[in-house]
Amino acid sequence: MILWKPSDISTVDPFSKPLVGNDISRAEYLILDGQQRLTAILLMYNEWHIKRLDEIVKCTGLRYNPDSNRLTVGGRGGVDLSLILKAVSGDGKAYKTLMDRYSHHGDKLLDLGNRIKNYKVPIYILETQDENEKITISMTEAFIRINKEGVRIGSLELMLSYLGGYIGGEFSSRIKQMHDKYE
Repeated sequence: MILWKPSDISTVDPFSKPLVGNDISRAEYLILDGQQRLTAILLMYNEWHIKRLDEIVKCTGLRYNPDSNRLTVGGRGGVDLSLILKAVSGDGKAYKTLMDRYSHHGDKLLDLGNRIKNYKVPIYILETQDENEKITISMTEAFIRINKEGVRIGSLELMLSYLGGYIGGEFSSRIKQMHDKYE
């Protein structure tokens, strides 16, 4: 996931909305990559709906069939992933419901829930102190590169980009040449 922390979000994107909730003034980051993943996790934990400003975002839930080890969208078969995730996240009522209904698959369901709960999302934060046209264009290009062109940006590329942008000039050109050679 890549987040951008501009010094003043309202000057960069006056149309941005918080991912959840109503407090626009607390929004400090713009999500360049990862909004779908975050939204899916929030939806899953909140029984497949979230409130964003005055809008309710809903979707059909995912279900897990422990016998076939498959996920399905909606339907009646299997166990609601929302219930599994809540059960392993400390919701006693969800845990009791899960164990009462599916005790014969309890260990398998709890293992799946814990893998979802403990999923590590790598987060990179790009922070700017002053937003001008050049920085905004750079962030837009990063967003397009990540989301449209399907080019995955790894830790190495981010570090090299940071160093190249910070130091610039001949150093930046040499890093680019070395990166291209060894890629």
